[in-house]
Amino acid sequence: MTAADVWRVVLLAGERPGGDPLARRLGVARKALIEVGGRPMVEHVISALRTTRAVGEIVISGLERHEIANLPALASVATSPSGSTPSASVLAALDAPGGCPLFVTTADHPLLRPETITAFLAAATATHADVAAGVVDEATVRRRFPASRRTYVRLRGRAFTGANLFAFTTPRARRALEVWGEVERDRKRPWRMVRRLGLPTLLRFFLGRLSPEAAIARASAELGVRVELIWLDDALAAVDVDRPEDLALAEKLLGERG
Repeated sequence: MTAADVWRVVLLAGERPGGDPLARRLGVARKALIEVGGRPMVEHVISALRTTRAVGEIVISGLERHEIANLPALASVATSPSGSTPSASVLAALDAPGGCPLFVTTADHPLLRPETITAFLAAATATHADVAAGVVDEATVRRRFPASRRTYVRLRGRAFTGANLFAFTTPRARRALEVWGEVERDRKRPWRMVRRLGLPTLLRFFLGRLSPEAAIARASAELGVRVELIWLDDALAAVDVDRPEDLALAEKLLGERG
């Protein structure tokens, strides 16, 4: 793969069984359709993707065509049914014509900026990894949003949170997706994810001796694929909308953008 490649995109907009608590609270049918700054969240993400030169075909996974029929900005965007889990949705896209490279992000990311997408995809290409995931250092987030609540993975010398940005660059990435499906239920419990890598790794994690580099090297060895973390210096990349306070923050920041 070269830097000139155009990425296919899967935008995850499905919901877990039982629906989304924030959407229910606001009386909205789907989380992706919650309005932020006068527009559904999914529209903000589509706008950011469309103004990113490296992005090609975009598919929204989890929304029906009739649900976005009144959104002109999404008229030319393809839709596909959501899988039983996010990983199943991505696996279906990876197995579809076009395959790799595949870029995955989520519809609850209204603050995502084109320049952040560009930086992530360029870095993912440069690593020559099979799978790359965007992360933001805790210090970067706290400098910008000291009161924001995030889920952090704490390793030796560094804590970070996910940015909901994933790049799948080779067919070998399929193995990582299969394992992702196994750990999806533990996404808010980082130590359970580490446990899957073995007792010695778990002990190093609890003793604060496991570095991000060591964790990724171990994961790569276990999966048989090359995995890389892409460190982003944009605190906005860490802000998805899960809670009322996230929504209020997004509203405020979009208002400041004008």
